[in-house]
Amino acid sequence: MNVICTLSPKRIILGGGVMQQPHLLPLVRQKVLALLNNYIQSLGILEHIDETSVPPALGNRSGVSEAIALAYNTR
Repeated sequence: MNVICTLSPKRIILGGGVMQQPHLLPLVRQKVLALLNNYIQSLGILEHIDETSVPPALGNRSGVSEAIALAYNTR
């Protein structure tokens, strides 16, 4: 909630081993909406939570891909 209220992100990417369970992301979305309790009046959060809270586009490879990109860019 702190990140949403402070930074107002357009997208929140939730990844990691635990988030690979297909039933968990919908539960997280519901909990976010419940905790916000209509405090935020952003349509992106309230009506399009499925597009706001998403899994990584690269799936399991996102962490490794980022590490490779970071190593490549620091040369």
